[in-house]
Amino acid sequence: MDVQTSDRLQDSTYLARRPDRKAKEPDMTALLCCISLFITAVPLTGEHTVLRRQQQTSQRGSLRQQSRKGYHRAGKKLWLQEYAGSSGLLPAFSLIFCSELGDKTFFIAGLLATSVGRTVSFLGSIVALSIMTVISVSIGYAFKSVPAALEGSLPVGKYLAVATMLYFGLRTLREAWKMPKLQNADSDEMLSARDSIAQAREQGKIGTRTLWQSLVEVGTLIFLAEWGDRSMLATVALGAAKSPAGVAMGAIAGHAVATLIAVIFGAMAAKYLSEKTISYTGGVLFLVFAVATWFGVF
Repeated sequence: MDVQTSDRLQDSTYLARRPDRKAKEPDMTALLCCISLFITAVPLTGEHTVLRRQQQTSQRGSLRQQSRKGYHRAGKKLWLQEYAGSSGLLPAFSLIFCSELGDKTFFIAGLLATSVGRTVSFLGSIVALSIMTVISVSIGYAFKSVPAALEGSLPVGKYLAVATMLYFGLRTLREAWKMPKLQNADSDEMLSARDSIAQAREQGKIGTRTLWQSLVEVGTLIFLAEWGDRSMLATVALGAAKSPAGVAMGAIAGHAVATLIAVIFGAMAAKYLSEKTISYTGGVLFLVFAVATWFGVF
C-alpha cells in the first residue's frame, strides 16, 4: 500500500471518529452547567442557612427576654406581697384606717372642711398626722433598740407591742358592747369634735383668712386631738415590732384614706357610719394583730 492510500485511510478514520467527539461535547457542557449551578447555589444555600440561624437566634433571644421579664415581674409582685406583709405596712394600714373612721380627728377634719375648705382641711390634717406618725414610729423604734445589756433575753419591744394591742382591742370591744344599737343622736366623737372646734374659735385659733394660717391652725388642732389617741399608741406598738419604714408608710396611707373620706363627705358620714360596727371591727383587728405579732406571723 502506497503512502497516499494510507493517508486517505487515516483521514477517513478521523472523519468517522469526529462525530463521536461532537456527540460528547453536549455532555461536557451539561456537566459544566451543573457544576456552575452547584457552585452558584452553594453560597445561596449557605446565606439562607445563616439567615435562618440568625432568625432562630433572635427568636430565642426574644423568648428569653420575655421569660426574663415575666420572671422579674412575678418576682417583683412576690417581693411586694412579702414586704407588705412582713414589714408591717398592711397591718398598720388596716389598724389606722379602722381606728380613724368615726374617730374624733375624723369628724374634726370633716367639720373644718365646711369652714376652711376641703383642700386646706385635708392638707393640714395629713401633715399633722404624718408628723404624729413619724414621732410614734420613732418612739416604738426606740423601745425596739434597747441595748442588749438592758434588754437581757426578753424582747421588750415585742411584749410592749402585744400588750398595747391587746389592751386597745379589749377596751374597744368593751366600748362597742356598751354602745346602744340605734344611735339617733350624734355620737360622742362627733360631739367632742364640735366642742374642740368651738373652743378653738372662742380662743381665736380658727377664723383667720390667710391660707398659711389656716393650714397651721388645722394642723395644730388635729395634732393636739390625736396626741395620746389609740391610733398613736397602736403605731408605737407596731413600730416596736416591725419595720419603721413599713409601719410609717402604712399608717400614713391609712390616715390619708380616712381623712379623704372625712373631708369629702364631711359630717354626713356620721349618718352612714355605725360607730358600734366600726368599734367592733377595730377591736377585732387589734386582737388579731396582737396574736399575729406574738407568733411572728407579721
